[in-house]
Amino acid sequence: MKIFKREKIGGQSILLTGEMLTHWFRGYGQINEILEQEFAVLYVQIDGSEGEVNFTSIEDQANKLTEEIQNKYSGYINFALGISMGANIFIELLSLNNMKFDSVVLDAPFLIFSKISL
Repeated sequence: MKIFKREKIGGQSILLTGEMLTHWFRGYGQINEILEQEFAVLYVQIDGSEGEVNFTSIEDQANKLTEEIQNKYSGYINFALGISMGANIFIELLSLNNMKFDSVVLDAPFLIFSKISL
């Protein structure tokens, strides 16, 4: 996992975690230009998304992302957007309860139930 930072000096931070097969930058289209005018934008490249390494698990990605944010940003990011698999990574990350965000938007997480009792 890697975090790429495009920074507006003095701007608030926003962390973007996208879909599994989405490029860390190109996957957001023209929203990049808009966000980069106002925010320090942190783009997350999920393991396996560009073939450099293999994807392990949502839990592993959440742990790696937590470690990066703790080490580089003192555990605090103003805003976050998780899309699809990125939303599931954020659900796991938030369950660890050691990060601070002002707001988090989760868009289209996929929910998998291994056992459902009726």
